[in-house]
Amino acid sequence: MDFHTLNPSLMDFVRIHNFAAVRVALQKSFDLESMDSQLKTPLMIATENQDFEIASVLVDAGANINAQDIFKNTPFMVASAEGHLDLIRKMLRSTPDFRIVNRYGGNALTCACERGHVKVVQEILTSNFIFNIEHRDEFGWTPLIETIVLGDGGDRYQEICHLLIRAGANFDARDLEGKTCFDHAVRRGFNKIADILSLYRTEKNISPIKNELS
Repeated sequence: MDFHTLNPSLMDFVRIHNFAAVRVALQKSFDLESMDSQLKTPLMIATENQDFEIASVLVDAGANINAQDIFKNTPFMVASAEGHLDLIRKMLRSTPDFRIVNRYGGNALTCACERGHVKVVQEILTSNFIFNIEHRDEFGWTPLIETIVLGDGGDRYQEICHLLIRAGANFDARDLEGKTCFDHAVRRGFNKIADILSLYRTEKNISPIKNELS
């Protein structure tokens, strides 16, 4: 497909990974926010397809990183879930909205925590944006609880627990069933995470890396 095809769209070029055609389409002011039947924009398609080269130029062109599809996902959430650090850094310069949640009530931070993307979590936590580190999804899980419930308890998830707690996460928070992070760690047999939580419980001087909204 090229510009000689009848009525090509930016979405068409994104779907076939035609980077050169996307660049030309942007110069010709093709609709940057066109949507398909699932309300997915070209940026969402590129991000879901892990075509980060195209996604990057779309963000540079001003594509909306907060546009939700019918599943309530945004390109920023998907990039967080995929763990593409360079794209996340670029999107963080485009005013992400952490108040937007997906169909499970999670936001971009919870997506990164769930998938164990340490560097993405760190990048978000040390950004200049104010967000609720105690945000809860529909199960009452905070990012810290979700890290334990949906993670595998390995090194990456242990490191995310450290990052979240150092950023001010409440390790005594309870979910809708009344369970704490420690309860979930013990239930899942994540002894190292249980030890981390116990350490912070007894540590008197925890220096947060930034202040978050409560």
